[in-house]
Amino acid sequence: MSQSGTSYIKKVIIYLKNKIINQMKKSLLFVFLLYSTIAISQVYNPNEKGNFFVSTYSRSFLNADWNNWGVFQDKDGIIYISSSDKGVIIYDGQSIKRVLDVNGVPKVGLTRELVIDSKNTIYATIGQDNFGYIEKNNYGESIYTSLSDQLPIDKKPKTNMWGVAIYKDTVIMQSEKAVYLYKYKKLINIINFQNITHTVQNLPNQVNLRVWGEGLFKFENGKFNLIQSTKDTLAQNRVDANYLLKNGDQLLVSRNIGAWYLKKDNSLVKADSKLIDEYAIKGKVYHGNVVLKNGIIPMTTDFGLVFFDQNLQIQTVLNTSNGLNFNHIVSYTQDRENDVWGASSEIFKVSFDTTLTYFSTKNNLKGGVGEIERYNGKLYVSTNADLFEFKPKTTLDTYSTFEKKGVNEAISNMISFNDQIITTNNYTIKSTKNKTTSVVSNIYRSLASIQSKLNPNLLFTSNYAYGLLLHQFKNGKWEQITIKSKNNVLCISLIEPEPGVIVLSTFNNGAYVYKYDENGQGDFVKLESDKIKKEKSFLNFNLFENKYYLAYDTANNFYSFDLKNNKLKYTGFSKPNFKNISKWNYSYNANSKNGWLIANNGFYKTKYDPIKGFTFKQYPFYKVEFGELSYSLYAEGEGENEVVWIGSQDDKLYRLLPELSIKAKHEVYSALIRSVFANNSKIALSPGTLPFSSNNLRFEVAYPVFGNESKTTFSYWLEGQDSTWTPFVTDYKKEYTNLHEGKYTFHVRAKDASGEISKESIVEFKISPPWFRTILAYIIYFLILIYSFILFGKYQAKKSSLKAENERKNSELAAAKELQERLLPKQNPVIDHLDIATYLRTSTEVGGDYYDFFQQADGSLYSICGDATGHGTPSGMLVSITKAGIIGLPEMPPNKMLSALNTVVKKVDLGILRMSLNIAYLKGNQLTLSSAGMPPYFIYRAHNQATEEIMLSGIPLGSFKNVEYDQLTTEFNKGDILAIISDGLAEAPNAKGELFDYPQIQSIITENSHLNAQTLIDELMSQADVWLDGAHNPDDITIVIIKHN
Repeated sequence: MSQSGTSYIKKVIIYLKNKIINQMKKSLLFVFLLYSTIAISQVYNPNEKGNFFVSTYSRSFLNADWNNWGVFQDKDGIIYISSSDKGVIIYDGQSIKRVLDVNGVPKVGLTRELVIDSKNTIYATIGQDNFGYIEKNNYGESIYTSLSDQLPIDKKPKTNMWGVAIYKDTVIMQSEKAVYLYKYKKLINIINFQNITHTVQNLPNQVNLRVWGEGLFKFENGKFNLIQSTKDTLAQNRVDANYLLKNGDQLLVSRNIGAWYLKKDNSLVKADSKLIDEYAIKGKVYHGNVVLKNGIIPMTTDFGLVFFDQNLQIQTVLNTSNGLNFNHIVSYTQDRENDVWGASSEIFKVSFDTTLTYFSTKNNLKGGVGEIERYNGKLYVSTNADLFEFKPKTTLDTYSTFEKKGVNEAISNMISFNDQIITTNNYTIKSTKNKTTSVVSNIYRSLASIQSKLNPNLLFTSNYAYGLLLHQFKNGKWEQITIKSKNNVLCISLIEPEPGVIVLSTFNNGAYVYKYDENGQGDFVKLESDKIKKEKSFLNFNLFENKYYLAYDTANNFYSFDLKNNKLKYTGFSKPNFKNISKWNYSYNANSKNGWLIANNGFYKTKYDPIKGFTFKQYPFYKVEFGELSYSLYAEGEGENEVVWIGSQDDKLYRLLPELSIKAKHEVYSALIRSVFANNSKIALSPGTLPFSSNNLRFEVAYPVFGNESKTTFSYWLEGQDSTWTPFVTDYKKEYTNLHEGKYTFHVRAKDASGEISKESIVEFKISPPWFRTILAYIIYFLILIYSFILFGKYQAKKSSLKAENERKNSELAAAKELQERLLPKQNPVIDHLDIATYLRTSTEVGGDYYDFFQQADGSLYSICGDATGHGTPSGMLVSITKAGIIGLPEMPPNKMLSALNTVVKKVDLGILRMSLNIAYLKGNQLTLSSAGMPPYFIYRAHNQATEEIMLSGIPLGSFKNVEYDQLTTEFNKGDILAIISDGLAEAPNAKGELFDYPQIQSIITENSHLNAQTLIDELMSQADVWLDGAHNPDDITIVIIKHN
């Protein structure tokens, strides 16, 4: 602000002081008028209230440029911000979004005002000469559709668009020479003016329009009619703000001629308010037509946001002196929580909550707050910078301040000593009386002081370098007295439970008692504890309920004093009894008989009983991060007037009215489901039925309750999968992967910073099953099984005739080969953390080897590798029967699957035909193996770079009835390799008749473990082919390699 602007504010304040203050000196009406739900008479010493909490949303946070022109809240609580060139910015409390055009691109352009009709359609001007409406599409996106683009060319706006108003769902779009009337997105009329229109003012149930050179017009019966009384005064003078008063009159405010009344009879009368005129004219009033719900009237100016009552009495000005980052404000609104939002280069929200206010460097408070006490009616605050006396404001033209007392160093302890304040500081002990601060002692490393209860002229101080110190105030002067005891204790804290008995704490040597006479001389005796502390911890002391002296260690073990026997007696109460609190401080209020405790996890009313221990009742304290606090507090007053002062490390002091805060009722709203994604592609908010391929869903949610959005948390429940709600988390995105087919309902609820839980929102949807689990698929599986039996029967019936057998054999081999190829998977499963490759080489047209995979909905995988006895059609039939049996089985452990398959194969009774089978089941990092007469599994372990051979006992399928199979479960970690092979590879012979054998396979896997799965198979077969040296292998070879990436 310029010097002239600052000078003018001072003049305005002086004028206020001379003309109005003498009627307001005894009570400040701002709180009552601004927040009528709380009466001034209930607040303890209302002149001591602090600054209100202001939330500021910067341009970088909003991703905005230049200025913002308006703030609007829709019926769901979402905030819309009119930007200079970014169109409309949307903030839901969790994320920033933009209004999009019909092509899904952010709509850019200058935007000023927004209005909403009864059908929840929002109307806006976006761009210099464009207007239209905003509605949400099926995806939850806000889409802008231009209405002006739909007009004939000769009807389109040819000048800038300025304002938007609404009257009984008739929307009025104002350009410089015309207004466009719409209802429910349909054009009603276009009214043209000869002169330039100035401002359209949207009052409750009325719309006014000022036209240059003519005056003020009122909208009625579908047209604008000139209010005749305004012709002379308002034809050439602006109307920048227009309010409807409770008595039915209107207040018109102009930056040219100040405040005027437009009476109910349409007469125009000058308002008698020189101060409003001063602010309006010199402060260049810009805009205003919303009267707050309690009747207070805001007005935007270059001096800040001015609040005045219906009698035109200024109540306060919100500007850079008390919370804002700027003074120039162009627009405001009141949200559903009754907080006020304002627009300028940034957006701000001010909460007029009198139950918690604060003081800061704006009030001349500097340093992290150490202790807070009231002496002789005056509140004193010690910090790590100085001692401050609180000077509450006494008139409207002043601000509460903190007066430095000249200690000028970090203060560790503060007490009253008769008419003095003694501060124990980093380098000194000092005395402050009136406006004079003097040094009591220059002894370094003192921590705390107390006034003797036995001799009030004595001052004892703990010092961890020199031991207990003693000073006496005599004849108006301080003098140090040497304690004669030879075993003085290096101490850090002290307390005097009884006159003449001081208990001292040391860093790591327990506690001592010092019993002294009226001269301060005495002896030190160590206090024994009946509870052995394993950790080295020093003791702190506190007086609970104003009668129970307790010591406590760093683990929150509490001890009482047995001073007759020089003992500390463990009370039986420790950290679990103390709500597992780590950092805390306690203050007892003798007026209310309440104990208050501020801790790292909450603010509590606390009671202590030597039999029952501690009880806690949590109170609201959610606008401040607990990590900011210095844990200093002081309580005074009683009932709804009780005040708790709480210190901060960040140059702040908080003033809390706990009994009022706990009675404050917060409206509960609904959490919102803002977007739904399937496989990372946005889908409709009501998805309906989704294909199984779209079974990975993400929901994005919001809870538009503002002021402390970072503390908003969410709880989720997917009905159909989850058994209950999740814990509350800060993440506003919830993802579900690999959902099984079925019906689901997604539930979300939010918890705001105060702990209130919202109403829930839901989305219902259904996921279809995959094709291979449809009814049609199961019919096909059954037909395959029947077809397999038919082929096998034909083969048996025709084998008596060699010629016929050969003819049939060729035909059946071709069919069986085709069937076998169909039975094998068309492609290997694709799983993120697994590299899978397979290989099958038959020794005849139709082999007896077989492999398969079955991927489950939870991401687990069954891997099958088998070898039917013999070759050709019989073995192919046995493979078909085996696969059909596997398909019909439900999900179960591998050994149980083998037992069930054995029963099926045995019932079919294929003579001497048998089926050897390996089944491996992978889930996460766990591998379960079972075998029915197959070669060993090979597992390469990345952690020791060695390959294990795992041989499981088990006879081939179909050998006997009621066979049980062994099973092994082992870890399968990153870098591990599973190899499943048929015996055709190990038993491959070379020219000398030597077998390729298992040790060679094991060695090849180990040496090539760095290769991917397919390349490892290639290496195995390459070396096998070299071994065979072109000869035909008499048996089928099957290899399955699974590598954990």
